[in-house]
Amino acid sequence: MPRSVQCLANGIRVLIDDALRLRDNARKTGQPVPDWRCVECRRPVRPYKASPYGAAHFEHWKRNPNCSLSDQR
Repeated sequence: MPRSVQCLANGIRVLIDDALRLRDNARKTGQPVPDWRCVECRRPVRPYKASPYGAAHFEHWKRNPNCSLSDQR
């Protein structure tokens, strides 16, 4: 399954490490998090930090069978 490591944050392309930093800073300061969008289909995604199960990445909120970056399960 392809995992996206970049997205559009309020229309600007960012890498996952930058997105996680933006998310954490927004939470700490009470600011809204950016509008995360898939670089391919422009549907909403959310950032996930690295874990024992995989590297940091973005996942679609809702599967999109027409997007190669969406989980197809």
